[in-house]
Amino acid sequence: PDSRTCIAVGTNGRQGVVVPILGGTAGRVETVPGASKLDAIACPDATNCEASGVSPSQQGVLVPLTNAKPGRVRTAPGSVALEGVACADVATCEAVGYRKKAGGGLQGIEIPIVQDTPGKTVVIAGTTILEGVTCPDLTSCEAVGGSGPIDLLRGSLVLITLKH
Repeated sequence: PDSRTCIAVGTNGRQGVVVPILGGTAGRVETVPGASKLDAIACPDATNCEASGVSPSQQGVLVPLTNAKPGRVRTAPGSVALEGVACADVATCEAVGYRKKAGGGLQGIEIPIVQDTPGKTVVIAGTTILEGVTCPDLTSCEAVGGSGPIDLLRGSLVLITLKH
């Protein structure tokens, strides 16, 4: 959130966790019930952050944070996991990840987030998974992921532009 404070996310093996880091020293670990793992975090200002990950039931989750304290976990129906999140400002974020495709396989997805509320899941054609995203402004984001088998070492890397 600022030059002396960072926030790390991850898992303790059972639940998602949030760890504030002040001046290089880790603070108290906060568990996040409803999330089995948190994969990414974006902090558009010194107070507000948005984390993304996966629930124990294999659905993507979004977790707002205020002053490094996790808020209510929200699931993203139709998703398996949300691997990345980015925020252009405190009210506008984008999450990326993947969902199961009817008939097998995976599809990369993008979910707009406005005022901490996940929007409609958008399938990104030609992708199997999206893992990272950045939003340099309020009109577009860049996402990166794969278009081949889930083993990205053999898949093709894709870079796409998402329009708000």
